[in-house]
Amino acid sequence: MDRVAERNGVLIFIAPLSQKYAVIGDQGITEKIGNQFWDEVVASIGVYFKNENFTAGVVEAIQKIGDSLAAHFPRKNDDQNELCNEVIKE
Repeated sequence: MDRVAERNGVLIFIAPLSQKYAVIGDQGITEKIGNQFWDEVVASIGVYFKNENFTAGVVEAIQKIGDSLAAHFPRKNDDQNELCNEVIKE
């Protein structure tokens, strides 16, 4: 994640069996939005997860993060995906 040119990678980590989750933003995006943003996203996910509405929690987190990335790192014509988007299930 820290190999992205603009350091704006974001990881949403969910471990269902241990019931843990985290949202981690790289240095570039965190410098723009601050740590409080990540705390708010995690808190929002927590509310959804406590109500067993897992999909809605993840979707809302992705939307909030996507909106923030779009505002601070607008899409360029030559953008390339620098990270793997594969979902890993173990």
